[in-house]
Amino acid sequence: MFLVKHYLKAYFDVTMSKKGRTIDKESPRDIIKRFQLHTCGFPGGLPMEEKDEKLIARLIKENRTLRECVERHKEYESQLEEYNKRIHLTAEESMERKRIQKLKLAGRDKIERILAEHRGAQKRQESEDTGS
Repeated sequence: MFLVKHYLKAYFDVTMSKKGRTIDKESPRDIIKRFQLHTCGFPGGLPMEEKDEKLIARLIKENRTLRECVERHKEYESQLEEYNKRIHLTAEESMERKRIQKLKLAGRDKIERILAEHRGAQKRQESEDTGS
């Protein structure tokens, strides 16, 4: 949740003046590119904290589900990049692009759940170690 608030604040600061008038029409994706935020191999996504990047790099070796999710996420990103390069999309292509976006988002949610589960298990282990 912190990342979402941070992202929205950055977007608001860039697009709105103190009087509430729009001063910049950049999309959130353009803003991320402009500020060159780390996205853990997920171009155009919400920024990930460095500790999340390190955790994914470590867990991907031992967690098959996480590895598959990250691989699919990258595949979806490359497919979306191909659609984004085109000037015009047919109705079918537009629907397929939306479908891929939803799959990519669902994969990102699954990655976040896996990371949250791991953090919860780590905290339980730490509390057991200090309680003994």
